[in-house]
Amino acid sequence: MATKNFDYLIIGAGLYDSVFAHEAYVRGKSCLVIDRRNHTGGNIFCENIEGINVQKYGAHIFLKISPLINNINFERKRKILQVSLTKLMMS
Repeated sequence: MATKNFDYLIIGAGLYDSVFAHEAYVRGKSCLVIDRRNHTGGNIFCENIEGINVQKYGAHIFLKISPLINNINFERKRKILQVSLTKLMMS
């Protein structure tokens, strides 16, 4: 079996790791990216469901803001995100 050399070995394919791999590639570097999941992007990964990109792991941007929000159930968090994004898009 032939071996291949890479400029970078990246453990994890989350947001930072994926951006780093892309930027290294653009600059002519080779990367081997290893992740336990079968997709890149980590927790920001989206699935296409009936033509709509839906975050597979939920609206995690709200999960660590405050203990109050952490105690709200997932459905409530998703509604908060939808309202927040709608307000942002309309401003």
